[in-house]
Amino acid sequence: MMNLFMPDYMLDSVFDITPDFLKCLDIRAVIFDIDNTLVPHNHPDPDVKIVDYLEKLKNNGIKIGIVSNNSQKRVSLFTKNLGVSYSYKSGKPKKGSLDAVSGSFMLEPSHIALVGDQIFTDILAAKREGIISILVSPIDISKENLFIRLKRFFERPLISACRKKMSLKSKI
Repeated sequence: MMNLFMPDYMLDSVFDITPDFLKCLDIRAVIFDIDNTLVPHNHPDPDVKIVDYLEKLKNNGIKIGIVSNNSQKRVSLFTKNLGVSYSYKSGKPKKGSLDAVSGSFMLEPSHIALVGDQIFTDILAAKREGIISILVSPIDISKENLFIRLKRFFERPLISACRKKMSLKSKI
């Protein structure tokens, strides 16, 4: 059961996920969450740094998708100029919540990664779909609503346990 909440990788930022890192893992497509993964919560547009980062991944042959539990308006405005597959009101972490985007890649799950900032939505969704899960530190939690803050409270012990387990793995 704990494995459902254990990310495969934990990194500080999406910028730590380089094309070389992905190629070493034979990951050919990445699904990103938006809020607090790519931009601060409810930031309306991707900034230049994110646009350049996503272009760099695409230029290295990595397919990109966006899956969010947010509204159609929020997600379609955010992705408007990115040229990526996306899904809104996805229902993460329920099984099938990533299908609309992951299916567009036409790849086996072992070649797809999901990157997000929350264990109970992003990581659990990836685990349920059998894809690689990458947890990044949230960008800015100060503007999050009460529900997300409550989830983060319950995530803390899991994140601590994950860090300890990953630290032990790296020593072996």
